[in-house]
Amino acid sequence: MKITVLGAGAMGSIVGAFLKRGGAEVNFADPFKAHMDKIASDGLNLYDYDGNFKGNLSIETSYSMEGMEAPDVILFLVKASFSRDALSQAVIGPNTYVFTCQNGIGNIEVIEEFVPRERILGGSLNITGMLVEPGTVKYRPMGDYNIGMGCCTQGEKEIAVAKELQQYFEKGGFTTRFYPNVLDSIWAKALFNITNNPIAALERLTRVECREIPETVDLVWNVAREVEAVAHAKGVTSVSAEKFMKDVYLNHDEKMNTVGHYPSMAQDVFIYKRKTEIDVLNGAIVQFGKELGIPTPANEVLTQLIKSIEKSYDIQYKG
Repeated sequence: MKITVLGAGAMGSIVGAFLKRGGAEVNFADPFKAHMDKIASDGLNLYDYDGNFKGNLSIETSYSMEGMEAPDVILFLVKASFSRDALSQAVIGPNTYVFTCQNGIGNIEVIEEFVPRERILGGSLNITGMLVEPGTVKYRPMGDYNIGMGCCTQGEKEIAVAKELQQYFEKGGFTTRFYPNVLDSIWAKALFNITNNPIAALERLTRVECREIPETVDLVWNVAREVEAVAHAKGVTSVSAEKFMKDVYLNHDEKMNTVGHYPSMAQDVFIYKRKTEIDVLNGAIVQFGKELGIPTPANEVLTQLIKSIEKSYDIQYKG
């Protein structure tokens, strides 16, 4: 199977590396030239969060998909705000499948503007990761499984493609879970990001540090309950605020260990000073809430605060 990772930043590089380990034919496409060039010349270096070297993989790279042959699968991991631009320039053949593991809600609907729904696969990543420097990433698997995945429709062809991808992940070293309804996987990860990412960004703390503050935990409960109400109104009844808080947010088990890791939105806000994914996370809950007549005050305040920060990077206190 030929797979192009479109959006080979930290997470794209990590996931692509494990597919390569599992025997897939993988190449990267990303406009971050320094990263692509370093991988092309010296390979991709993998480390875990404890600093242990996990291998070097030789992977072909390019700055875009221009001039490529259409792959069997595009693993789509660009930030949601860049999806339409990336897809409009992607090489998508009549038999190409797009597998999105992007953060947030609404990504499948955007991809559907370019690809028939039956050729869209979706999923979520239970992995933390960070780009250490060009050509080097670090990662930590977490949870009961590392990749949640499924199909948007339930035809034989798309299920066969998804199952083949699943085999590559498993052979490469990631555990997987196949969801008959892919929205269950997407909303489960969205709930995790919605409750963790903006609060970590605002408090300038890791997820583990945030959950040690009682007032923060109270806020997260409110955020999670709003997500549950919206999800249920949209027919995704698998979302449970109580189960999430007990089994995930307040779970101190080693499998949920993210000590030392700042969520991607926190990295965006106080390291890279760039646009976040708030619109497809808490912002999406706010928008759905307005459409459905469901109050979402906690998510609305978090959305407004993150957007205010995004618009004021140049004038913020530097210390």
